[in-house]
Amino acid sequence: MGCSDSKDLKIEPWTGSDLRKEPYLGVESKATASVNKQTNYYAKYKEWRGQQIISRSDYKDFRAMMDVEQAKPNDDKRSKVWIDQCSCEETTIKGPDGNDLKMWIIKALKNKDEKDLVPVVNFHGGGAWCGHPLQDKWLASRICVENRTCFFLVSFRLAPEFEYPTHVKDGMASVDFVYDNCEKYGCDKTKLIATGESGGSWMTMGTSIWMLR
Repeated sequence: MGCSDSKDLKIEPWTGSDLRKEPYLGVESKATASVNKQTNYYAKYKEWRGQQIISRSDYKDFRAMMDVEQAKPNDDKRSKVWIDQCSCEETTIKGPDGNDLKMWIIKALKNKDEKDLVPVVNFHGGGAWCGHPLQDKWLASRICVENRTCFFLVSFRLAPEFEYPTHVKDGMASVDFVYDNCEKYGCDKTKLIATGESGGSWMTMGTSIWMLR
């Protein structure tokens, strides 16, 4: 049964309140509550969006602010429980235009000698114009500890400096690298997964479609 056939489905319009407290999300999670105490990022975002700031200098300032704010969950005590149980290796690969692309490989210490882990290529959120791969470090670490996975937090060139399809071409280069190096990182390339949140999900879809062309 599709969503359109469900009589019980209720779609609540966004009224401008904090998305993390919308009815469909239920009560605020402990992790979210911790982030709320650390930052007023969403307030800054709404102010920025309301002012319709579009100048190059302003968007760069906002991008820099977002990079700092979105990385804060990594410093939460609960997040460190997972991060401390994982290794984090930084490497640089070559992109489609000879450009450098940074990548961070997350693996649970208990799985360091495993040979058949599930490789997960993760694209960060940020609308393809901001964000940083390490903003997902805490989540990747938890998944690696709780599952037989190895996360590859990948970077890609951002708008507006680089227009579509530059982002997805960088994404393809990252997927190709992971596929070709699965054995090196103890992964099974037949189980490769690509994932992402928000803008990262767009990257996942776009990269997948381009790779099928």
